[in-house]
Amino acid sequence: MILVKRIPDMEQMFLSEIINNQAPTKILFVTICLVHLQIKFEYNIHSMKSLITNLLSITTNCFGLDFLIRTSKQGLVLPFYHAVSDRDLVHIKHLYPVISVKRFQEDIEFFQKHYAPVSHTDLLQCIENPSLRKDKMFYLSFDDGLREFHDVVAPILLQKGIPATCFINSDFVDNKDLFFRLKASILTEKIIKKGLTSGQRNTIVEIFSDKGLTYKQAHDLLKINDYNKDILDRIAPVLGVDFKEFLSTQRPYLTSSQIESLIKQGFSFGAHSVSHPYFPDLTEDMQV
Repeated sequence: MILVKRIPDMEQMFLSEIINNQAPTKILFVTICLVHLQIKFEYNIHSMKSLITNLLSITTNCFGLDFLIRTSKQGLVLPFYHAVSDRDLVHIKHLYPVISVKRFQEDIEFFQKHYAPVSHTDLLQCIENPSLRKDKMFYLSFDDGLREFHDVVAPILLQKGIPATCFINSDFVDNKDLFFRLKASILTEKIIKKGLTSGQRNTIVEIFSDKGLTYKQAHDLLKINDYNKDILDRIAPVLGVDFKEFLSTQRPYLTSSQIESLIKQGFSFGAHSVSHPYFPDLTEDMQV
């Protein structure tokens, strides 16, 4: 399975997705030789991100889409997103790109021009019976069950007749809880926008130190993982942030009724784990 970008300007979105996404390592297909390249990065290697972004622009501008597909012998592309919105989504903005509505519509027009859309059911049938496969297909999916799938994405896809699958985390449906990385983004934004008093900084440094970690800047919050995520709940009151209030007022996730409505409209849903752990850090027993 491959990710493909819209030449020449989709590389930033997919590169950021691959670098920042908490899902298992994805396969990126963009190089001259079109080998499957596994990538795993840390969040703070901005120079590497810039280098690879430039590499993608250069290599993909040299070859047309038909050549890439023909050489790789891969006609199935799997574009995936998290959120599409023209609003400033503070709980997401420091994790991965929030695609604008205009940009998303342009992406969809590109995929429709070059590929035939397939649903989750179509995809399974093609796996079971390869003779059903078309030369060029795209399967659209969205991670994390964010409300924008209902509010923004679904109306656009319904108008264009394109199916999609949304992968959800059961702990977050109905806004029962907030993924710890979304908490990190909210706190990072708060510090960047408001700054820290000397007292707040000292307290955060102490909280980090309790876990054997070092705090130097706001983006250090984005390095927190499943094993020390309680740090975020300790830092929130220091900054005057109430995550329960955020869930109540902002409602970042899909509700059960919205999911039921989307299913009736033809969209499919899949499991994206219970609480969105970073699986490479978990033992096999913990994963299952």
